[in-house]
Amino acid sequence: MATIILEHLPSRGAGLLGDVLREFGHTLKHVRVCDGHSLPVDLDHVTGIVSLGGPQTSMDDEANPWMKQERSLLLEAHRRGVPILGICLGSQLLAQALGGRVERMPGLTQMGYHPIDLTPAGREDPLLAGIGWTSLQFEFHQDHVVELPAEAQLLATNVESHIQAWVAGTSSYGFQFHPEFDWQLIEEAADRSDREFKEAGITKARFLEQLKPQYPEARRLARRIFESVALCLMPVDRASSGLVRDLHH
Repeated sequence: MATIILEHLPSRGAGLLGDVLREFGHTLKHVRVCDGHSLPVDLDHVTGIVSLGGPQTSMDDEANPWMKQERSLLLEAHRRGVPILGICLGSQLLAQALGGRVERMPGLTQMGYHPIDLTPAGREDPLLAGIGWTSLQFEFHQDHVVELPAEAQLLATNVESHIQAWVAGTSSYGFQFHPEFDWQLIEEAADRSDREFKEAGITKARFLEQLKPQYPEARRLARRIFESVALCLMPVDRASSGLVRDLHH
């Protein structure tokens, strides 16, 4: 049994999410699809799939031919009831795989900590119910989901980028924000973002300085979310035949 981590850039990968999953007994299999690593073809012994973020746009399959294969994998996993968590780019790929739509945000890249508001459904969702109805979450993206799949339910919103968290069925989740970002991943993202800082009129040093007061609380909430992922969404003792626990009943 393994939890598949789909990575889209060289980095520490799953960050806080990976730390928590390992603490709760998960065996992680990292697949760096952007470097040509093969996607799994057998889902029978998969505990769950995590599709992480990345600098690519989900709207350019020509430049990123692996995206088509990843969407096919996510669709098949969803149909079989294998738990999925898509984060940022991963959420966008999952939404597209299930019939949703992604567009480029107008204006500047959304980056840093921004307030996220839970919807009534989000306040009762087992992955998000343990955090406040409004919380600061880390954002770093230009593209976003603008239309959810037909079966999906909106769980969290933001003024600049409306669709922040959603679920399709009972076990396919998408987060636009980055709860998995520990401080090292935040610094790595900042190191890749000279253009974004120039456009926003801020230095990397000032950006990081502004984040430091919010980071401890964001980290605490992230661990709470990921403990629910580890125990409820992707429990290591789940059956391997494609069945998954119904989290909502």
